This record gives sequence, structure tokens and C-alpha cells, in this order.
Amino acid sequence: MKPIQDILVELGLSENETKVFLSCLKVGPASISRVARQAGVARTYVYELVEQLKEKGLLAEVEER
Repeated sequence: MKPIQDILVELGLSENETKVFLSCLKVGPASISRVARQAGVARTYVYELVEQLKEKGLLAEVEER
């Protein structure tokens, strides 16, 4: 069986999108900083990746109260 990372790349996600997506699944609702640390991707780049994943319908933004 293929690792999930390979499957997501085959479905069209970039390697960094895959890292961020899987990190979001792991940590749940979290700040960009926390996702960036978990994914091992620069925080400034994670903002762009999150927007791309939102456009693909894979992430949604949740506002804190």
C-alpha cells in the first residue's frame, strides 16, 4: 500500500501542500505558526499553501471567538 503522502501528490497536491494538509489533520484547528512548525515549512509560505488548499476545498478557516 502506498503512503498517504504519495497518494496526495498523485492527486495533484504539491509536496508542501501535502505536508501542510497532513499537519492540519494531525493538529486540528491551529494557528498558522503551529501548522508551520508541525509541517516543517516556513510560516510565511504556509499562508500561501493554506489559501491554495482552501481553493481546492481541502481546508476551511475557522475564526476564534
